[in-house]
Amino acid sequence: MATDGDIDFSGYTREQLDNAVARMDHLRYPINSRKLITEYQRRRVAERQTAELAAKSAVVAPPDPMLSPPRPFAVTFEPRASFVN
Repeated sequence: MATDGDIDFSGYTREQLDNAVARMDHLRYPINSRKLITEYQRRRVAERQTAELAAKSAVVAPPDPMLSPPRPFAVTFEPRASFVN
């Protein structure tokens, strides 16, 4: 079991960070909580700088590499007489 301060949030995806915020006990793990907030702030600054650079150069900003890539999946529909069959 991890103790307070053992978690490195720099490799987390955005979804993992959001999940960690929702699940973390901020009073029981104050060091991890502070690390999580620091990582959010670091990414917000990096995103703002990327957006400003893109606006100045008229180039579309690249996607955030920390977001999980979309997962492709196939959907097929087959004709049926009813939902029960």
